[in-house]
Amino acid sequence: KFCWTTIRAGHFPGFEVHSVDEMMTFVKEKGIAVHSGPFQPNPHIKFFYVLDPNGLKIQFVENI
Repeated sequence: KFCWTTIRAGHFPGFEVHSVDEMMTFVKEKGIAVHSGPFQPNPHIKFFYVLDPNGLKIQFVENI
């Protein structure tokens, strides 16, 4: 599921995933570096970022 995330630093395109841990493993296996995270600012959400080839942050988020 595609979504836009708005935080103080700006807007980021993102994708809702079933498991952040599984997606982090998947992107690393594909040779994509994790830019930052994982973060869990509260018990209900977990997310991390990668960078696209143009340097745009892409968020993967899990609603727990």
